[in-house]
Amino acid sequence: MKFTLILLTIGLLFVGCSKSPEKNQVKFETTSIKVETAQCGSCASAITKALNNVEGVQKADVDIKKKVATVIFASDKTSLSHLEEAVTKAGYSANDKKADAAAYEKLDECCKVE
Repeated sequence: MKFTLILLTIGLLFVGCSKSPEKNQVKFETTSIKVETAQCGSCASAITKALNNVEGVQKADVDIKKKVATVIFASDKTSLSHLEEAVTKAGYSANDKKADAAAYEKLDECCKVE
């Protein structure tokens, strides 16, 4: 009797504590954003920081030579348009969206497009 009760308790623990993998899996997407107005390492750092501050972003990386930001993000937390908005609010263009004028004016001279 005691042995059966122990087995039943252990079995309930496994069933009760198991979670459905579909409910807990976060779907990550990777996207690229053209950052044509990025000029230097300071620009890359500012854009990376802006993107990493967006909820749901797992990783952001800017290739200054290619002028592209690559972002891995949770699609249930944010979207491409939110990512683009973060870049424009930092003072840089993002795909076809122009930089926020006030943010652009605050950039260092080396970060401004001639």
